[in-house]
Amino acid sequence: MSRRIPKCWIGCRFAFRSDAQQTIVELPTQTLNSSYEHLYPGLRYITFVNGRSKAEIADEMEAKLKGDATPLKETSPAYEEEVKRAVQAIFDIAHSRLQRLSSPKDGIR
Repeated sequence: MSRRIPKCWIGCRFAFRSDAQQTIVELPTQTLNSSYEHLYPGLRYITFVNGRSKAEIADEMEAKLKGDATPLKETSPAYEEEVKRAVQAIFDIAHSRLQRLSSPKDGIR
């Protein structure tokens, strides 16, 4: 099993930093990821883990998948909202890492 971080933190792996060490958490979510990628063609699930449990992440994904399983069009409001949510997650991840880097205690001084 590969231990590298996949592009955009996709598949059943989520990457996050904890105690200055990068950790990869394997989640049993192949089915959730497949369903997500079917519902939102062209997107990969991105979330700001920030210490949340595996169950919380799985619950968040499941909430996205409730209802009709028909793939959404890129021009649909629901698809556009999901893109906005994913972009916000990327921002939150970057902001958290910047905060950690600029902290005198743990980061650059």
